[in-house]
Amino acid sequence: MDAALDDLADPQRRPEILQFLARPFRWRHQATHDVSAQRNTPTKPTQPTIYKPSAGPLLSRPHRDISGRRHVPVLVNANRFPFLRIKKPQPASLSGIIRSTARTREKRLLRTEALKQERITALDEQQWDEILEYQLGVERDEGEKAVPWQGAIDDSLKEIRQRTDRAVKKRIAMAELMTDIVDKETALAREEHLQRQDKAHKIRKARRLKRQGRDPAASGLPLDELADLLNSNNDVEPDSSTASNTEDGPDSGRPASHSPEPGFSDSQNLINAIHPYESHDDSTITAPSREANQLLLAALMNGQSLREALTGPGQRSQGRWSQKATGENGWQARNDHHTVYRATINTYRLPDSGKKSQLVRVNPGASNNAKDDESRHGVEDISKADSDTALEREQIHQNRARRKEEKTRRKEEKARASEERARLHREAHERKKAAKLHEQSFAGRMKRWLRAHDLNAYESAQSDHAPPPDDSGTFAENGGIHSREAAKRPNQDL
Repeated sequence: MDAALDDLADPQRRPEILQFLARPFRWRHQATHDVSAQRNTPTKPTQPTIYKPSAGPLLSRPHRDISGRRHVPVLVNANRFPFLRIKKPQPASLSGIIRSTARTREKRLLRTEALKQERITALDEQQWDEILEYQLGVERDEGEKAVPWQGAIDDSLKEIRQRTDRAVKKRIAMAELMTDIVDKETALAREEHLQRQDKAHKIRKARRLKRQGRDPAASGLPLDELADLLNSNNDVEPDSSTASNTEDGPDSGRPASHSPEPGFSDSQNLINAIHPYESHDDSTITAPSREANQLLLAALMNGQSLREALTGPGQRSQGRWSQKATGENGWQARNDHHTVYRATINTYRLPDSGKKSQLVRVNPGASNNAKDDESRHGVEDISKADSDTALEREQIHQNRARRKEEKTRRKEEKARASEERARLHREAHERKKAAKLHEQSFAGRMKRWLRAHDLNAYESAQSDHAPPPDDSGTFAENGGIHSREAAKRPNQDL
């Protein structure tokens, strides 16, 4: 206790003892028991938390590898502060930076105005000291002579001016960098747009080549993308279980399966798998036309099943294969309402049968009764239909050419009429202008001649509403000059 009192008398130990006594009892007890442990146990320095933003620095743009479509930033000038607007809404941090920069510039301007007002007062004080020194002999100190009253104010103004210049140069450099970033981003966006267009064109070309039975690799697509495209389009297999028994027996329908033939492409094998039908007569092979094959193949590649492709979109898969008794019209796809969706069928007869090739067309809604005649089956000669179609097409082309010629003729007539109206208008304007000039010149000559010769006779004639006498040599009833001397020398009087 005495030692504690002695320490209390010590001016260096006194604040520590008083601070210790001012603590609560719990804190004093903990401090007395933990002080040795705190002194003996070394503590690890705390590692500062490093913040790593998800996006890179702004000036590191443009980024080559991005996810999604590239958006070109916009260079914006906000209160003389340039920045790049990447997206909307504007980040709160950017708004804070803009407000802080504007506030700093405003403070500098206000400080500059205040210093200018103070400088006026300092100049007055400096002038007063000079008056006292030169007129009254009041001497100043060496420090006052070395540093004038306005010296500190001039230094402050100079510092503010330098800071403002540095800020302006920094903003100019930042604007140039941001402009360069916008130009590069625009070029990359245009390049990526062209690449997307080229890729879409190659995909369409690959699909078209595949529909035509050619090698899709000729489209120029990479192998991995081409494999994904082919796998996505080949996941639908033709439904070969739709063969049904008809009046001709179980063997007259479509076969249940078909193995790909060597030497053919996938498209050709798919077509062969769709219609590998042979009738009872070995000399006749019936198959759909090329147009029907292309339509059916396109439907299958778009993800439709065989029944959906044959019965039409939106129909229930209740269609069935049927063979007519005569075997003339090949196979057809029908739904429950007996509507024929396969509109075109080609029948090829082999040369050994002695018959020529016959192309027939099955109209939608044709009867399916084998005892009906050919007209009730809706069968017609496709060559005649093709010739009629060619004639109609030729007629359409002729009508189109005739309408085009008529339109051209009307346009030429309209142009000629417009030119004629313009010519007549110009001629009328020229005549009117010439008449006006002639009238002005004649009236002027008449007035000058009357003023020089017989103005009193002209005024009396105007007052009496009668022409002046003919022997006066002035003018006749028609206003013409009748003086022989004046007629002989009209320009001399003028």
